[in-house]
Amino acid sequence: MKIAIGCDPNAQEAKEQLMEYINAKGLGELTDFGSEDPIYANTAIAVAEAVAAGEYDRGILLCGTGIGISIAANKIKGIRAAVCNEVYCAKMAKCHNNANVITLGGRGVGEDVALEIVSAWLDSEFMGGRHQERIDKMNKRAITFTLAQYGASYVSSGYQFNVRNKDYTFKNTVDPSRIAEYVYGGAFLESVGEGYIYTT
Repeated sequence: MKIAIGCDPNAQEAKEQLMEYINAKGLGELTDFGSEDPIYANTAIAVAEAVAAGEYDRGILLCGTGIGISIAANKIKGIRAAVCNEVYCAKMAKCHNNANVITLGGRGVGEDVALEIVSAWLDSEFMGGRHQERIDKMNKRAITFTLAQYGASYVSSGYQFNVRNKDYTFKNTVDPSRIAEYVYGGAFLESVGEGYIYTT
């Protein structure tokens, strides 16, 4: 199992303890995404994008509480990041929600408990069935882009924007004053897999 791990400076010690434990137990192949950046969203997004792209099987993120870094990670399409500060929630996060990222609070969770949480999550498997139906429902509401993130610009043919060096355009002319409504409501968007997108 390939695991991406990262944190902010508040959780550096906790991250190092987890890495030592995972390596000692042979629970997975770790890649450290760092702990120096005080803007935890940067580390969260880097880990989440790597997991979403299939480069890693799972991701582990830590900040002071585990909350902020989970919010940031969940902005990435395909990521289901769960804050888990006790063992039962860690198991259920994987078994019921197929969480591919777990987040912990470096300031609020003791070392022994943190090790138990991560071990329980790594040892758990998604149960599928009715739980997959719930995840499918969530995925149908996923949008693969936001205007702020990708810097859209209005053009005569509609709304044109760029995502990771690939151009996309709405096929219908839209009212720029209502573009957020169109995006988040799914208007003028073609369903592709888990999200909605129009290609040029």
